[in-house]
Amino acid sequence: MKNLKRTLEKFGKETTQLIRRDIRYKKLVKTGKLVGSIDFKVVNRNNSYEIEFFMVEYGKFLDEGTRYIKAQNFFKDNIDDQLKKWQNDFLDAMAKDLFSVFDNI
Repeated sequence: MKNLKRTLEKFGKETTQLIRRDIRYKKLVKTGKLVGSIDFKVVNRNNSYEIEFFMVEYGKFLDEGTRYIKAQNFFKDNIDDQLKKWQNDFLDAMAKDLFSVFDNI
């Protein structure tokens, strides 16, 4: 599963950079705390890799909006767009990992 993990790491880096750039573009930077909190982690759970994205708690309210704050859509929308863009890369990485298992058998 090393190919999938490597692909998820690249995906996470590119996605966090995109989110940070979007936050700056939308002029949501006041102290830099939100931008600095955007991060990800690749986790191995039950022989399967997952990616988790993080930000400070108030970022959710800026992203999704409230009845008093207009939604800025910088977090979830960018992740969704990136998932669509990277879909084939994930499939290729999983295929490579699968073929390497067959080669070892």
